[in-house]
Amino acid sequence: MRPNRAVLLLFFCLALPQVAICQRSPDSADVAPSVYLDSVLNIMQTHSLHRARIDWEAVRSGARQRAAYGTTKAYLYGAIRWAVNELGDHHSRFWTPQRVERSKSLPTAGSEAKWPMPTGVQLGRAGYVSVPSFTSSNMDLANGYADGLITLIKNQDEGGACGWIVDLRENTGGSMLPMVAGLRPFLGDGPFMTLKYGDGTSQTWTYPMMVKEVESRYELRGFDPHDYVLRSLAAPVAELTGFDTSSAGEGVALAFRGRPATRSFGADTQGLSTNNDGFDLPDGAMLILTTAVMADRNGEDFGGGPIRPDVLVKDGQESRTDVVLDEDPVVLQALMWLNSQDSCQEPKPDS
Repeated sequence: MRPNRAVLLLFFCLALPQVAICQRSPDSADVAPSVYLDSVLNIMQTHSLHRARIDWEAVRSGARQRAAYGTTKAYLYGAIRWAVNELGDHHSRFWTPQRVERSKSLPTAGSEAKWPMPTGVQLGRAGYVSVPSFTSSNMDLANGYADGLITLIKNQDEGGACGWIVDLRENTGGSMLPMVAGLRPFLGDGPFMTLKYGDGTSQTWTYPMMVKEVESRYELRGFDPHDYVLRSLAAPVAELTGFDTSSAGEGVALAFRGRPATRSFGADTQGLSTNNDGFDLPDGAMLILTTAVMADRNGEDFGGGPIRPDVLVKDGQESRTDVVLDEDPVVLQALMWLNSQDSCQEPKPDS
């Protein structure tokens, strides 16, 4: 069993049944429950983020006792879920074969399902884009998402935007690749994130590396969104986060940290700023295991927990569905900061 790395790319593994991405044992029907359980526990002990602080003898004993309560798969799966909960990372999970199959029914190009796409509008002299979650492996949808975001940025940039608001408050996660591709005008091709693994090793990510990983590891082709270069690469960016900013959405938030002329506003993120790897199990189930902490381009992290913005702003809203942007307190704080930046200063009239 091998890991399908990572939360950055996980949905490219889960949603393409026609591609031989996830290796499975050919004799899966003959695996005894005790062997199955031990193999899952071995994966956890070898790869989980907090493996060094866990009493594995107690976890193994507890899981075996729970699996022995009955003879059906429900007891075995229940024991695995209990062990996953004992990892204490709040991000790992276990998917049954049925749940894995349902994941393959994510929206495809041409389906009637409405897919949240990036939106944007110019607010005075500032450009504004909202970056929602993205969880499909369909290349047409992925290209459309990234191209849609790039087009919004291009149109506002050519319209004279002096600074930018990138709103991640409704980004609950998924696959980072289309999100990072669409925000490439701001992020470029340099390092934007570091993953810190439980064994002390780390891996730094760039956009070209992510594309190469998708193409080589998952044998996927066709992700090729348009390029656009901002009129000013140093344009200030105000990033907005909130409690719904989660998982890969938190990864995007971290991608902006350390960028010059960038400041974040809003509320703490949900607290899943960790990376997950998917491990295929013999019967078609999947162990989705937290293996690393997300860190910014400089290696600074939040311990896998909530990412605190530079400026905390209480918006007093349970939902932003009916909130007008120019009345949104978080947006107003971001605009105030952007308008104080040199690039957004109104030119002084000639004396």
